[in-house]
Amino acid sequence: MIDWQAVMQSWDTQQTAYLPAREDRFNTMLDVLELHFGQTPFTVLDLACGPGSISGRVLARFPQARCIAADLDPVLMHLGKQTYGEHDRLTWLDVNLSHPTWSVDGESNPVEWLQTQRIHAVLTTTALHWLLPDALVRVYMQLGELQQEGDVFLNGDHMMFLPHMVTFRAISQQVRERRHQRVFEEEKKQDYATWWAAFRALLLQEDSQYYGQLLQERDQRFADRQRTFAKPIRAMHEAVLSSAGYLEVAPIWQRYDNCILLGVHGPHIQPVVY
Repeated sequence: MIDWQAVMQSWDTQQTAYLPAREDRFNTMLDVLELHFGQTPFTVLDLACGPGSISGRVLARFPQARCIAADLDPVLMHLGKQTYGEHDRLTWLDVNLSHPTWSVDGESNPVEWLQTQRIHAVLTTTALHWLLPDALVRVYMQLGELQQEGDVFLNGDHMMFLPHMVTFRAISQQVRERRHQRVFEEEKKQDYATWWAAFRALLLQEDSQYYGQLLQERDQRFADRQRTFAKPIRAMHEAVLSSAGYLEVAPIWQRYDNCILLGVHGPHIQPVVY
């Protein structure tokens, strides 16, 4: 029998090896929610949630909160379901952010369903840099339509400095390379690839056709996924969020080029018709 709590702990350990300040980044995002919403009930869209790391922390800290955890990866979401459950405070949603309606099968319409929900906060970490620029712009504009005045958007990720900030870029890159050298080559800690290999092997050890099908579904969903383009610069994130209706947009936390970008939604403005 799989110890799902142990698997989730191994996920957290592996992710923290890449970003030692990962838990501080999570805590900062949750501090923003506490200070912004107080004791008022609110709903969080945990976008590109993976195994629901944000949702688990939000629900543990805020008894008045509800989360919608959305991702493309059925295996990581299964890990999250086994760890955090499925109940009235936590809904899991299959999405493909590269599709115009976020559909994973070309028929479902997660965006339309989300329009029936009241999304007070969108939180995401280490995920949206995987989107092509046109998809990222579309997703931000869609989020702007989903949210209302006073709602917040929080994205914790690596966001490149402007191209002319060569010293800033070089220092950030060197810090990252030194950490990877120490953690993965010298200390031999588990990296993303080896974690996945171990988790896949663990699932396949189980006498369950379901896990084989789940892994096959994941392989199909990610078959065409490639990362051959540069991560969007922070200025692009800021400009698009501003265009999407977030009147206040700026980093609220930062470690080198890893930051939390906070957007606070303004009032919806009707377009001028000439």
